Amino acid sequence: MRWWHGARARVAVAVSALVVLWALFAPRAFGGGVDYLILNGDSMAPHFRRGDLVLVRPAPFYHVGDIVVYRHPDVGPVFHRIIARAGERFVLQGDHNTWVDSYRPTAAEISGKLWWHLPGLGRVIL
Repeated sequence: MRWWHGARARVAVAVSALVVLWALFAPRAFGGGVDYLILNGDSMAPHFRRGDLVLVRPAPFYHVGDIVVYRHPDVGPVFHRIIARAGERFVLQGDHNTWVDSYRPTAAEISGKLWWHLPGLGRVIL
């Protein structure tokens, strides 16, 4: 009967680990707090490239220098750096771009800021 106690402990540890992983990495679409994006451009080169997977999480505050995702009304999700603040709106720009984004989102329009960067993993997933 001793083997059963060890097996129960292993099952309990495995279930606990799954719960923790789900709490940390669950997609927002399934009630979690993480958005997963596969980058489709090079506007954030050289550190971020097309095909990279980035994970973003909402933050209580956003600051100049943060790399965030916001939803542009015409383009969709945009992954750029906050370079300034204009009242309640943020001014963003891709690190590789020479121009500033024309759309200036509010904090409520920002999906989240960079949490993890997994270079090239998006290409593997696709």
